[in-house]
Amino acid sequence: MANGDQSFYELGTSTLPALTDAHYNALWFKYKAIQSLSHALNDANSYKQDTLVAGAFLLIFLDLLESGSDKWNIHLEGVKKLITQIQPSMESQTGTEQGLGDTVEGIPWASDITQLHTHSTQDTTMLSMMAESYKAGALIYGRRVLDALTGNMTPLSDLVRELITIIEAMRCDEALFKCILWPMFVAGLESRQQDQRDFVIGCLEKFWFETKCINVVNAANILKRFWRMEDTQQTLSSQWIFNIGQLGRDWLLI
Repeated sequence: MANGDQSFYELGTSTLPALTDAHYNALWFKYKAIQSLSHALNDANSYKQDTLVAGAFLLIFLDLLESGSDKWNIHLEGVKKLITQIQPSMESQTGTEQGLGDTVEGIPWASDITQLHTHSTQDTTMLSMMAESYKAGALIYGRRVLDALTGNMTPLSDLVRELITIIEAMRCDEALFKCILWPMFVAGLESRQQDQRDFVIGCLEKFWFETKCINVVNAANILKRFWRMEDTQQTLSSQWIFNIGQLGRDWLLI
């Protein structure tokens, strides 16, 4: 992988690594993928195929590996348009109107995924913990939105500790640990103690080691920048939902 030789603590600096064969190969295959997708979209016989939706999702994932900023939303908008184009043909087959979720489930490869229900007890436990991490992250985010609207500053230290405990427990599951970047990021935004911040950065470093996803490095750099701003400007903790939006780029931290 082109990112394999990069360091977690050096990426994001002004010094760029020299291009290698891996970089050239990655760029070539990405170019071919985008070119093929573009040609297929202009083909009246193939632009509604579910493989195009899958291809667009893969390009979004590739952007996460490369940076996770800005360009992903172009592919996401394309996916939304493809799904809305697929939806009328599916409605004509069923005779009923479908929502966006039903449309996605109706795509053959998505239907196959939703039918996979066989899990061991340990798998089920870890999946439940992953769900709990997103639940805690959503509760924190939602509370901060309400605080911004009401002018309050709700103490969330217990909920943050709970989220950090869940993240710590998931470190042993390499597969699912790579699925909780957003809860990690929310935990980092709410971390006031240095040991909590060090823990989050350590988790992001582990995430990078296992995925080589530059999006993770960007998440760490955003958090460090936010912590410096918070420590020097004494901003209200509830204001991070606005401050993050002022960083000048669109980030997809998933």
